[in-house]
Amino acid sequence: MKHLYIFGTGGFGREALICFIDICKSKNKDYTNLASFVVDDAYYDVSELMGIPVLKKSQLKSNEGEFFIAVADPFLRKQMVEKLSTDTKFATLIHPSAIVSDWVKIGEGSIICAGSILTTQIELGKHSHINLNTTIGHDCEIGNFFTSSPGVNISGNCIINDNVFVGTNSAIRDKVTICSDVVIGMSSSVLKSIAEPGVYFGSPAAKINV
Repeated sequence: MKHLYIFGTGGFGREALICFIDICKSKNKDYTNLASFVVDDAYYDVSELMGIPVLKKSQLKSNEGEFFIAVADPFLRKQMVEKLSTDTKFATLIHPSAIVSDWVKIGEGSIICAGSILTTQIELGKHSHINLNTTIGHDCEIGNFFTSSPGVNISGNCIINDNVFVGTNSAIRDKVTICSDVVIGMSSSVLKSIAEPGVYFGSPAAKINV
């Protein structure tokens, strides 16, 4: 296993470390020498967190180990990836409790968190975050920089484009297409396709002004 550098010490950064710890435990590996947090120099204030080092971004080179961008906001995550060198190698993390069939393609830099289920003929784009207890049904195509919050349920035959964020406990009906740059508010039900970027909320989900 290569050394993992987790960008961000916020809530999801720490949850990503827990996912990595569980992966290491499943392989009988000691995680303490295999992971570090990374923060921008301006935000550096502690040298250790949860038993692993915290490093300044300026201390690293892109060819050191593998990187994971632990930022929930798809747009900010994309900006961070684009600022890194093109030769940067990104880690893909799949929790041991996740159920992911052999007929699922997962883009680099993604994470599948505990309790999630991805069935069959699914394509998941780069740098996607599948949070706790998310389910994704058959024949779904999901773009880059996708975020599902905990408890999201996506039915079969859906097409979700780039930079889409789906809030906690939301559901997406089968055969729905969602365009890029969309935010779905928590506990919303997406019953029809979304063709215009923006923020959608409610059951059925409708565009709102923010």
